[in-house]
Amino acid sequence: MNKEIISLDNYCVNVIKDNIHKWVDQEMYVTELAEKICERMNWDGSATYSTSEAQEYLKNWWDDCGDYIDYLNDNAINDFNPFNSPEKFMVWMVMDGVRILLNNAADTAEIETYEEITITNDIINTILEEIEYETITY
Repeated sequence: MNKEIISLDNYCVNVIKDNIHKWVDQEMYVTELAEKICERMNWDGSATYSTSEAQEYLKNWWDDCGDYIDYLNDNAINDFNPFNSPEKFMVWMVMDGVRILLNNAADTAEIETYEEITITNDIINTILEEIEYETITY
């Protein structure tokens, strides 16, 4: 594989950067924005369109995978196994990672997360600045 494998945090930041501008002028909750940003990979069931590439990411994110499995088990979601479906597992890790980064960035920037807001360019720029300093903790 020729593709450089980046950290989970950087992968999720890139997903946000690549997709957040599509939602300018829309009214939604910040958590809903995370779902919208990830909807293509959620519908497709893959972030990579390659089982072997998803496996490579998960190998490099091994510690994050363990934390994520603990998170899922703590929340009574125990039917995911990265070995049975690496692409699906990766999608869920990224979707939750994007949600966590967006919520953390919104909290830090004091953007309302518990009511609908209009996603403006100013809010997007603030989120993009903040996510650079956030990390994913499941």
